[in-house]
Amino acid sequence: DIAPVIESLRLTQGAAANGGGVYIQTAAATLRDNEVYNNTVSNNTASSRGAGLYLENSRATLTGNRIHSNTTDDNGRGGGVATLNSPATLADNSITGNKAFAGGGVELANYNAGSGALLRGNTISDNTAFDRVVGGRTYDGAGGGIYIGGREADTLMSNTISDNTAKRGAGLNIDNAPAVIADNRIEQNQAGLYGGGLCVEGNQ
Repeated sequence: DIAPVIESLRLTQGAAANGGGVYIQTAAATLRDNEVYNNTVSNNTASSRGAGLYLENSRATLTGNRIHSNTTDDNGRGGGVATLNSPATLADNSITGNKAFAGGGVELANYNAGSGALLRGNTISDNTAFDRVVGGRTYDGAGGGIYIGGREADTLMSNTISDNTAKRGAGLNIDNAPAVIADNRIEQNQAGLYGGGLCVEGNQ
């Protein structure tokens, strides 16, 4: 795999079906000290992912980045960052003010990556998982800060997850997925229905 380093850039006003600001597939990229903001994703045929950054089959490392004010379309996932089958490391990033239907700040969807993602020392705050209306039916936004769905055990350690909003799991929504949650501060998140700080659904 190639291993590019992306450092100290401003990545803004991008638009795509996935990865409005940055799209990484397979590469073991390192992104550090970048600002990723005001990007969007929209996909008419499937769920869009990663308005700020999208990682697929990637062991990327993200450190010290500011990822803010990114927005998906009404069926989108991972307003700030979305991972699909990516055992990535996110450390000491600020992920704020992003919006999506699932995972306003971050979506982790790791099904067959061999291992889960690691989130350590990040600040994930003021993100929103918004509701979606289809044919008069309302689907609840889930995981204002973080949405976890997959089969690999993602690990969250020493993060601050605060002031996020969603109907389900305003801080963190774990949807039928394994996860390790240790030494995090989960505070002042606001849920419209279930789990202001944490909502766990399913049988994993």
